[in-house]
Amino acid sequence: MVPKKPSKNTQLNNKFITMDLECIQINNTLIPYLLCWYNGKKSYSYFLTSPYELESLQNSNSDDLESSISAMIQDAMVDICKRKYRGYRIYFHNFSKFDGYFLIRHLSRLGVCDPIIHKDRIISCSFTLYETGVRVIFKDSYLMLPSSLKKTW
Repeated sequence: MVPKKPSKNTQLNNKFITMDLECIQINNTLIPYLLCWYNGKKSYSYFLTSPYELESLQNSNSDDLESSISAMIQDAMVDICKRKYRGYRIYFHNFSKFDGYFLIRHLSRLGVCDPIIHKDRIISCSFTLYETGVRVIFKDSYLMLPSSLKKTW
């Protein structure tokens, strides 16, 4: 008896969001100032403040800076963790390194984080926002497309 070939899944899963975090380096420290995401129809951007204000904010009080970063991330997560995005995958390019570790540190204050780490790289992270109970999954698009986004286009 010859085994049957597995059937191809012809349905595309379009339940995903792309997200990115932009940073600026001030005094040898990377500081995120922008978080943006795209759901396939509309893009959303959350700004910490202007780069000029960042430098003065960093020099004044690190607690104020951390609070501002947390608020920026919370605003984005409240907008994403809605019923219509339940179970969505959120793809970051290179999430397994800086973006992922940075984001998980802030997400853990906002909800339940369950990262899967292999060889010091974050493979994925399930996140459920306390406020809404909605779960999304963060993944690294670089692990699927192992080259720069610039080279793929």
